[in-house]
Amino acid sequence: IDSTTIIGEALYQGVEVYPISFDDNSANYRTRRSIAVEQVVGHYQLQKNHHIIRTYDSEFLRMKGTFGLIPGLKMSMQIAAMSYCQSLGISALAMGYCKENDEYPYTFKDEQIEYLEKIADLYNTIYDANINISLPYIGLHKHDIVGIANLHKVPLEKTISCRSTTFGGLIHCGKCLPCHSRRS
Repeated sequence: IDSTTIIGEALYQGVEVYPISFDDNSANYRTRRSIAVEQVVGHYQLQKNHHIIRTYDSEFLRMKGTFGLIPGLKMSMQIAAMSYCQSLGISALAMGYCKENDEYPYTFKDEQIEYLEKIADLYNTIYDANINISLPYIGLHKHDIVGIANLHKVPLEKTISCRSTTFGGLIHCGKCLPCHSRRS
């Protein structure tokens, strides 16, 4: 919902958009997120601008008893996205974090504002870049973002929030925290 709404709102404002998605070789990506990404990118006809970054097979790094923490994954995704921006001469990277990210029990430090900014500062220092991290919805809850999405006719039915790998496609389990948040 969050990233797709960022795309819809940016396009409404006349901003050129270069969506980035991450293939982490997980079952969730292969059976669900890739379908949602394809649907959203196709809806907005952004296939030419879309870039898929294939990350390492991270499942073997998943830590038990941590709601699925994969150390370094989100940080490496942010660095890869910043690298893509730098290669295109883009000075802003919008990321779809919202207030509820801090409320989930599986939100880790590399998804918190303080650390997102530290990662960006480190990247910008090392690579003499000036890429601004934009978190337009960081103070908003999902219902606020859905309101923005509805205002811009964002195709939320083409998005997936569910963390379950029981189903394929855009079917939500209705039981996990992201499903509860989405329903609310």
